[in-house]
Amino acid sequence: MKLIVGLGNPGRKYEQTRHNVGFRIAERLAELAGAAFDRRKFEAEYAEGRIPERHAGPASGDGKLMLLKPQAFMNLSGAAVRDFCGYFKVAREDLLVVADDVNLPLGQLRLRRDGSAGGHNGLRDIEAQLGAQDYARLRVGVGGAKAARSAWWRTSPGTCWAASRPMKKSWWRRPSSAPWRLA
Repeated sequence: MKLIVGLGNPGRKYEQTRHNVGFRIAERLAELAGAAFDRRKFEAEYAEGRIPERHAGPASGDGKLMLLKPQAFMNLSGAAVRDFCGYFKVAREDLLVVADDVNLPLGQLRLRRDGSAGGHNGLRDIEAQLGAQDYARLRVGVGGAKAARSAWWRTSPGTCWAASRPMKKSWWRRPSSAPWRLA
């Protein structure tokens, strides 16, 4: 089973903010996997689905996919991730956390197998709760102050510019020549 956690802040007030790009991507992935965020556990909403056939590979395991949107504020997301991983027995190598990054240019993606929180408080809390940094993270560039003034993230509900762009490779199926190893 693979677990993808989209970071964001709960509530209508934050729904259309650029910092909720993790939620928006998780929602789009749930749509692609034929899943819905119709369950709650450990102060989080989650969805269960299957990795789409066209993205399945040897590293996708049993093909089961779970998506999680912690409903505590982003800076306190770690407890939900820790409790969810413990309850469903998700290994850290099967975990991917999607977070916004104001230091990356708008739309740029950065995938890492492990590493530091890099100043992101949501990732910092997850690391503190898991007691480790060895989990994959996908940072989505939301730009700095100039991007904050634009309306690129204010799309219709259930859509997101970053999530609507076609991805050439999924995180669970990578070329063997890749310098990183996620599964």
